[in-house]
Amino acid sequence: MGDHAVDEVLRLMNGMVAGDGGRLTLEEYDPDAGAIRVRYEEGVNDECETCAISAEMVQVFLADSLTAHGVQVGEVTVEAVEPTQAP
Repeated sequence: MGDHAVDEVLRLMNGMVAGDGGRLTLEEYDPDAGAIRVRYEEGVNDECETCAISAEMVQVFLADSLTAHGVQVGEVTVEAVEPTQAP
């Protein structure tokens, strides 16, 4: 498994975070090193401040989803950026 599985996992994860205006962007994927780095623009949910998915949870979900899709990664880095306002 490789790039296609990574793209699929990111597509699925983007679906999870999009509801609050969040977005994930692949910054780097090195299959030889087993490392992936993504940028996470955390969304905002004005009706429920604790409902938007945190960068820490994205990291856990991403690592688990990659493993479930057969992608061997040892290092998953999520770089959080300032939240944007929900549409």
